[in-house]
Amino acid sequence: MEPLDRNGSTPRAYQLGETLPDKSCAGEYWLDEPIHTEDQLQKFYGVSRSRTYEYSMRTTRLVLTVMTLFAADTNAGTQERLAACRQQIDSLDQRIVELFQQRARMVQEVGIIKHEAHLPVTTPSRERQVVEKAQELAKGGPLPAETVGRIYRKLVEEMRNWEADLDAAAPRSPSQSPATGDSE
Repeated sequence: MEPLDRNGSTPRAYQLGETLPDKSCAGEYWLDEPIHTEDQLQKFYGVSRSRTYEYSMRTTRLVLTVMTLFAADTNAGTQERLAACRQQIDSLDQRIVELFQQRARMVQEVGIIKHEAHLPVTTPSRERQVVEKAQELAKGGPLPAETVGRIYRKLVEEMRNWEADLDAAAPRSPSQSPATGDSE
């Protein structure tokens, strides 16, 4: 809050060459003419401009120092929180990849069963069922169900393609032809 003058209003800074308002008070002096010298300005303000500037610069430096320290402290706290969150994400990613690999082992087993039974790799109704189930499970979470559905469509597509590659590489009897399609 700025200091108030004797009239209860915020004082204005006057420069050399400016005329002070009629009956302005400068300490014990009443001025009604332009300020022409540093001495007049010093009398009006009670201190020299260089001293006022010095006080202003000290205050500015102090404020900037405090702000810098606060920002550094806040930044350090932010970096610590980010590091902790990222560590948890890395741990979750590891678990997700492990689950992908477990899922792939099951898809591989399903592929073997389909191959032995001469069934096609593709089962569109099962793919839809898997995606719909994932979307249902996602309801109420922070990630929208539609987003989870898109992720699962891509997951199922990649698993299907991988299962088809396994099926194509599997040994066949002369009467078997390779099946195409979808995965679990």
